[in-house]
Amino acid sequence: MCAKCPKGPPPKLVMLNEWADIRFGDQWPTEFNTIKADNRRLNTVEGEAPDQHVALWYVHGEPVMGRIWNNGGKVSCCSGLWFWALV
Repeated sequence: MCAKCPKGPPPKLVMLNEWADIRFGDQWPTEFNTIKADNRRLNTVEGEAPDQHVALWYVHGEPVMGRIWNNGGKVSCCSGLWFWALV
């Protein structure tokens, strides 16, 4: 090993295999744990939800990462799919 290499075994990865089928406007899920984006409250502009969570959905068979947040007990979401509106 070189001097820059970390000593000992690599850190353990956290694996969570918990899925739910929810849609925009559904009740906020309370029966399972969601993963916060960046594992923390985000620094957002005033009026925006700082507690945003990781979301994954499929569009035409392609996976898309995005985020969801609790909007008064309902699911709101956002992704980088601005171009799908043009198709």
